Amino acid sequence: MKNLLIITFILFPPYTHPINWVKVGKSTDGHSFYVDIENIEKKSNFIYFWLLTDWLYPSPYGTLSETSRKKSNCVDDKTLEIETNWYSKNMTEGKLMNSFVSDDLPDGSNKWLYNTEGSIGQFILKFACKHVD
Repeated sequence: MKNLLIITFILFPPYTHPINWVKVGKSTDGHSFYVDIENIEKKSNFIYFWLLTDWLYPSPYGTLSETSRKKSNCVDDKTLEIETNWYSKNMTEGKLMNSFVSDDLPDGSNKWLYNTEGSIGQFILKFACKHVD
């Protein structure tokens, strides 16, 4: 069953085209960040949203963009990455190069990240928190 799910994501990856993406900012090194504002959900004390990172130059692995599903707490300013997909071209175009779901990380590397004051991560989270229904 797990193999069928993996094959489905490879053949039909989520958010392959930036239909609902809204640009929220740029990092100091020129990378662009987008949030899918139509699919921000609130469950209990958390929000869930998709972030697209579009890199100005290729990563060491040859990828130029990624989508990440985030679980965040707006009060504590913390985020947990629960799914990530990496693409060979900008704006999720090209080949899906790799992906993971946090359940696949038994080593505990899927830990909460706390944003630094004034960081692009903090700005993105504040943007998502402001746009949750």
